[in-house]
Amino acid sequence: MNLQKLLVGMVTLLAASVAFAEPPMDIPRISGNLQFLTYYTQDTSEVQFQMGLRRARLIFSGVVIPRKVGYFVQWEGAGTAKLLDAKLVFWPFRNAQLVIGRFMPKFTYYMPHSSKSLDFVEYPLLSQYYGMWRQLGFQFSFGKHGFYRIHTGLFTGYPKNNWSDLNSAKSLLLSMCAHPIVGL
Repeated sequence: MNLQKLLVGMVTLLAASVAFAEPPMDIPRISGNLQFLTYYTQDTSEVQFQMGLRRARLIFSGVVIPRKVGYFVQWEGAGTAKLLDAKLVFWPFRNAQLVIGRFMPKFTYYMPHSSKSLDFVEYPLLSQYYGMWRQLGFQFSFGKHGFYRIHTGLFTGYPKNNWSDLNSAKSLLLSMCAHPIVGL
């Protein structure tokens, strides 16, 4: 996908979300996430201390049509700047959500959460090595919030974190989250 067309599209969505905003719920949001790492080693008698930037993310999200269409865009600025996520979110009917674009599917507990919500600066090892990570595709979720959610989707598959589909393999997703006690 041409990056210029994507940027023009996202600016258009941002402008449309401002035009159709119903305060305070539908105001476009701009947020970010900075994470630093520190390294400490003591080799023989010399102490070494270093500090580095792990993540520097800029996030744009909002609603284009109230209770119908929203968007989410995330850029990474640490190291080489790159576009991480670009997705459109549709709410076709109550308790249902359709997400189309490049994003992290609901494959594990941690994957759809923002990196600022993690317990540590890194994802768990199981998710790091066996998770789907960012995929291009769609995901449909439905269920009663607070009790259960069912997620199904179709994604580009191997390799992970890609923007194109160069093979015939696809990843199918079907998962369910149940919460028998509200708020659990």
